[in-house]
Amino acid sequence: MVITQVIAPTELTYTLLSSVSSNIDSNGFYNTSIGDIPDRVYSIALCRGDVQLDTCRSCINNATRTILQLCPYQKKAILWDRSDKCMIRYSNNYIFGTLETFPQFYGWNVKNVTSKEEFNKDLKTLLDSLRSQAAYGGSLKKFAAAIGTGPDILTIYGLEQCTPDLTSDDYVQADNEISTVETLHYDFGTIRAATDNFSDANKLGQGGFGIVYKGKLPNGQKIAVKRLSMNSGQGDVEFKNEVVLVARLQHRNLVRLLGFSLQGSERLLIYEFVNNGSLDHFLFGNILFEANNIFYNKLATRIQLSDHVWIGIDATNIIGGVARGILYLHEDSRLRIIHRDLKAGNVLLDEEMNAKISDFGMARLFGQDQTQGNTSRVVGTYGYMAPEYALHGQFSSKSDVFSFGVLVLEIISGQKINSFQNGENVEDLLSCAWENWHWRNSSKCNRSRIEDLLRILA
Repeated sequence: MVITQVIAPTELTYTLLSSVSSNIDSNGFYNTSIGDIPDRVYSIALCRGDVQLDTCRSCINNATRTILQLCPYQKKAILWDRSDKCMIRYSNNYIFGTLETFPQFYGWNVKNVTSKEEFNKDLKTLLDSLRSQAAYGGSLKKFAAAIGTGPDILTIYGLEQCTPDLTSDDYVQADNEISTVETLHYDFGTIRAATDNFSDANKLGQGGFGIVYKGKLPNGQKIAVKRLSMNSGQGDVEFKNEVVLVARLQHRNLVRLLGFSLQGSERLLIYEFVNNGSLDHFLFGNILFEANNIFYNKLATRIQLSDHVWIGIDATNIIGGVARGILYLHEDSRLRIIHRDLKAGNVLLDEEMNAKISDFGMARLFGQDQTQGNTSRVVGTYGYMAPEYALHGQFSSKSDVFSFGVLVLEIISGQKINSFQNGENVEDLLSCAWENWHWRNSSKCNRSRIEDLLRILA
């Protein structure tokens, strides 16, 4: 059950709900309202499509008593009866013919199947068929049920239904959104096995939101698993809904969120595995040489003829890729997300050394506003954060633009924001950039490393 804003109990709600069970029709559906705006209350009652009228009215009657007992002071509430035969809902907002997929209730089946892939394929076939039948069933009842066969002659029972005041297109859209949650859900045991029980040997890194592990699924697919270390303040349903929204953010310069896994207090996010790791390893991990927009990195010995392995990075391509990814998050995505922790460690490089932004949407997954405003909990890395965000918690898309500028400075200088070395002096890279921009002299903040390269090769 979902409860929201607390107000004084209203006689309108009691009067409205007391009339529902006796007025529900043979199709198992009834919607009604009472009162004048802004105090008007709306209610919907729905019984499962295969339930007889007497059983339906009895179920609605029980559900009405229960919802008034559990939620006597709420503006809106929804309750699924324990018998799974009916649902009752009321709200101070207009809810008739309105598509909503939240809140959601999941009744997990604890039985095992021998082949998850085959079972899901057979289940999808059954549900797709039911969706079409239910969606276009008519204006009085949108309901369909059938029996299908799964792997090993397993019987699968399927049922789909929505309130008949929804249009057929709305029903299909709602069903697709609910199905998305299922496709994004990973079995916790499978992920634990894929990471060798979250072993230190598979640890890729650690950030403010949790530890990231490398993993390999039974089908051979490599994944990155973020084991969240903080309490999001959200329930499982809200968390799942946010995962679905973030997973829909698709761009070539964003790391793809594949899904999630839950078990008890454990919350895992499963991402695509990006081969070459994060940009900071290339910028600050034994960097030797930078010239003509190409960075070179000394890695471990791999061939007998030389003790150096070199990888070239096109800085222009990386900067452009990060810019395109941030533009998508700010302007072109449906969520309009502010990253709030853009830095070299959150820019990953694929096999072709293209930039992919990671950790976007994390503030949203932790129940925080994601567009603009003030926050008491500053999420980010000092040095990359805009002053108004670091000092006062004020953030907007401009906060990411500031962080992007810091990242560009690090890329063109090859030095960390908080440990810039100018000759024998250790300075702040931002201060150096500002001072030398003022005097139109950028060379001090972009020194060549040719001497370092020659010394190591000697």
